[in-house]
Amino acid sequence: MEKASEYILIAEGDYETVDEAKRALSAPFLEEFVETTGKFRFDDYDLIQVVGGISLGDLEIAEIDDFLFEISLRSSPKMLKLHKAEQLAEILRQQLVFDEIRVEPLE
Repeated sequence: MEKASEYILIAEGDYETVDEAKRALSAPFLEEFVETTGKFRFDDYDLIQVVGGISLGDLEIAEIDDFLFEISLRSSPKMLKLHKAEQLAEILRQQLVFDEIRVEPLE
């Protein structure tokens, strides 16, 4: 059995659209950034680190079913390895943004 080299997060939450899920995902990181710096510009998404080496701008969210979303780095040149995926999942669990979050291999 070959071990996956890249992972995604599957997140379940009470969001009707991808935009709602993106706003919910981003909000805690944006609030912390504004508290720290006193300002925010759209370009700052790439400066806001969600987990070591991965910025808010690297994250992509896609709806895979009603209230079920995939969080990945598909559009980023970076790869979400298992350790970073688990760290990101734990951070999102602590923020209580989604009802359930699990890590799965990217197929």
